Amino acid sequence: MYYNTTNLTGDALRHEHDNTVTQEKTVMDFFNKHPAGKYLATDVYHHLVTTGKISVRVPLISIRRAITNLKKDGRLQKLEEKAVGAYGYNKTEHYYQLSVSWGKTTGAGYAEIHPVQPELF
Repeated sequence: MYYNTTNLTGDALRHEHDNTVTQEKTVMDFFNKHPAGKYLATDVYHHLVTTGKISVRVPLISIRRAITNLKKDGRLQKLEEKAVGAYGYNKTEHYYQLSVSWGKTTGAGYAEIHPVQPELF
């Protein structure tokens, strides 16, 4: 979900929405490939950047937003356990894991479980 706080319209809004969907898919694919692990948002960000899945120009907050949206959808679970993240400026952050009720997908991952995106326009 893209939060249109800058009141974009038309192609600009469509572009940002598409970026958000792609980031959520990328984050979900990461958790599907690591179903037994627990990760901080900074862990996910670091992995995605170092493996070339996202550009270093993607802000960490975008990955945090994707994780939050996936948690709200029931796909990820926020754990009570916290740690200081790599980019956290000595602030703690929660660990996340694949939701127990969600389970690991097979094959295509996100697209398999979310085949149709809602129309925004």
